[in-house]
Amino acid sequence: MKMSTTYHVLKKEMELKKFIGFKSKLESMSICALIKEGPKLMFCNDEDLSFPSTERIKNSDVFWMILEKKIRNTFITKGESCMDSIPYERTPVLLDVVNLQTPKIPPYSVLRTLLLMCHTLTHFETLVLMYPSAMHIELPNGDLALHRVIQQQGGGYKNKNLIENMIYRGIVENVGGTEGFGGLNVKNKVGRTPLSLIYGFVVIYATKDANNPRWRWFTALIQKAVFIHFHKSEYISKGYNHSDISTDEMEKVPLLHAALQIGSPIGLMNQMIHCCTPEDFCRCDYLGRTPLMISLNNKNSSAEIVMRVFHLTPVKVLNLLKIDKEGDNPLHRIIKNGIKYRGSKRKDEVALIGTIVEYSPMALEVEDDVLGMVPFMLASIDDVWSLSVIYGLLRTAPWTLERHL
Repeated sequence: MKMSTTYHVLKKEMELKKFIGFKSKLESMSICALIKEGPKLMFCNDEDLSFPSTERIKNSDVFWMILEKKIRNTFITKGESCMDSIPYERTPVLLDVVNLQTPKIPPYSVLRTLLLMCHTLTHFETLVLMYPSAMHIELPNGDLALHRVIQQQGGGYKNKNLIENMIYRGIVENVGGTEGFGGLNVKNKVGRTPLSLIYGFVVIYATKDANNPRWRWFTALIQKAVFIHFHKSEYISKGYNHSDISTDEMEKVPLLHAALQIGSPIGLMNQMIHCCTPEDFCRCDYLGRTPLMISLNNKNSSAEIVMRVFHLTPVKVLNLLKIDKEGDNPLHRIIKNGIKYRGSKRKDEVALIGTIVEYSPMALEVEDDVLGMVPFMLASIDDVWSLSVIYGLLRTAPWTLERHL
């Protein structure tokens, strides 16, 4: 028993010495030597420097952290630790670093430093190809890699393949969450999304001409992103690429429906709505949803767009009280999703709810199927709506309170 304990102690001491020797050797190297020789140390057969696979994985993190520290000390001057990017002239080693093969991918902090060093399409493309998780990383100003590529490439039209690959790979990787659409909906610190950035460049270069190639590419991009969003598991299992999507498949998600689903900028939505016919507001996508259903179910929808779609939707469609599988009507949806006007005040909220109630007064008495609550009770949840709205709903239908006492 005692010999066994001694053996394990000696083994731990040997492993610690080996680790310290490995760490010291890495720290003594220059950046160029570290890039060239560092990864080999984890695979060499020399008895003093060889490690089991678990040790190689653990020491891979040590290697990356030391390399990142050397990169920051060498290429970032004092006082620039909170910068948005590392100047281009300081990034001669970026591609060498990105192409390194180690037992474990770089930690988040290292990928963030590498992303700061990216300045060219080759940089971004190589980094994202080698490490797809880099697409999740937010820089100090809130930008993703997708923001940067779009900003640097004038909206991305000249390098359509890179933009499309990043978006569709981002959908597979759930960049921005399950409703992030590959990062298209992720806001930076000034509230700009990659989708709004692309739209801004499209307006500048295409002047809202629906026949302009740049405009056609942008609208097809939205339709494809939404289509893949709903067929993600199929595309992963069958190894499909975004270029495999046919025109017929894209038409399963009409442009108006796709733009509403993805939460397009208000300017883009106003333009699309202006070009629509009354039949477009009755049309269902392959999931059986009208534009009104989609806009009411999207928490990113603004009241400006929802109300335009509401007023343009024919009465025969509006008369369908239950609009989704949860049995919610428009009033339920607006309250649950907190759909409001931009910068709305109390009077705007009251006017918004009043418009819906005026169309369908009976909605005040209808309980939602999930929580079993009438509208005034739904508005009381989570401090989303003002007391003016809550009391307004209650005063308009006071008898609903009696039913729940």
